[in-house]
Amino acid sequence: MEHEFDSIFYNFDLPKELIAQTPAQKRSESKLFLYKRSNQEIKHLKFKDIVEILDNRYCIVLNNTKVEKRKIICRKHTGAEIPILITQYKDNLLKCISYKNIKTNQRLILPENIECIVINKDYETKEIFLEGSFTKQKIKHLIDKYGLSPLPPYIKRKKHQIKLNEIDKERYQTIYAEKEGSLAAPTAGFHFDEEILSKLIEKGIEILYITLNIGISTFKPIKTKNILEHKIFPEYAEITEHTAQKINKLISDGKKILCVGTTVVRTLEFLMTKYNKIIPYSGDVDIYIYPGYKFKIISAMITNFHLPKSTNLVLVSAFVGREKLLNLYKVAIENKYRFYSYGDAMLIL
Repeated sequence: MEHEFDSIFYNFDLPKELIAQTPAQKRSESKLFLYKRSNQEIKHLKFKDIVEILDNRYCIVLNNTKVEKRKIICRKHTGAEIPILITQYKDNLLKCISYKNIKTNQRLILPENIECIVINKDYETKEIFLEGSFTKQKIKHLIDKYGLSPLPPYIKRKKHQIKLNEIDKERYQTIYAEKEGSLAAPTAGFHFDEEILSKLIEKGIEILYITLNIGISTFKPIKTKNILEHKIFPEYAEITEHTAQKINKLISDGKKILCVGTTVVRTLEFLMTKYNKIIPYSGDVDIYIYPGYKFKIISAMITNFHLPKSTNLVLVSAFVGREKLLNLYKVAIENKYRFYSYGDAMLIL
């Protein structure tokens, strides 16, 4: 089992052309890789086929977090542009991740000529602290007016690609996004459209929502040799009393819980681990799921194809088996599935 914790065993080679740069033309037309753990059956389908695959034995849980457009283009006094991703903000202080090297005491100019100075760095999270004369409301205004979708760095965009940038505003968001606060999107949910949700409900499948605001952990690949030494940072989650009661009742009725995305998996498994049931909750989630973990609530998951040496890949490895998952990824590569945020989906039953 020890080798399961060596990060080198969570690496794989991916042809660059399989890193999806744009979303599928239609959400539900994404490809779907179906894997059944019970008999190791594999099928290559379209995402819309989940309507035929699933029945009312399942309950689907979705993450309704909403991505804020917190990527802001700042500039130096020289005029050179510096993109930043704002992770937290309040009166006179904001924290951000910089896409370029920024030094302490360096001055930056936000949109509308708001000046800031770099006062500190968090070497653990890689965040930068900027101080200036502004209110929290002013920063929110800048985000709303000038912010760009916080796409991951492997999706390449330029300012002049106006059409693509407009597409991102809609498609780097689930159709059921409701509660603002995420630095990244729960991408497994990208494949759902109104038609699919309606058809699932018509089949008697219960659909419930939780909230987990995706934080800086999603940007941190595992760099330690032993994956157990990688640090997970807390993310804020909310579950209403109605949803908690519903999930507990469905479990007692023998329903299968299908989580859409690793964010939902982490939230529900965190609560089951801590309280042995799903409770109404608003607070931090900091569970780290890796091979050897015994799942307490989920029966199935929908997820995208994840980056090498990522905590998401490690989590899905815990559900499927590391060696098995990497073999499934090889099959996906052979069949030209599209990977990462704008890529195709995997349904694991």
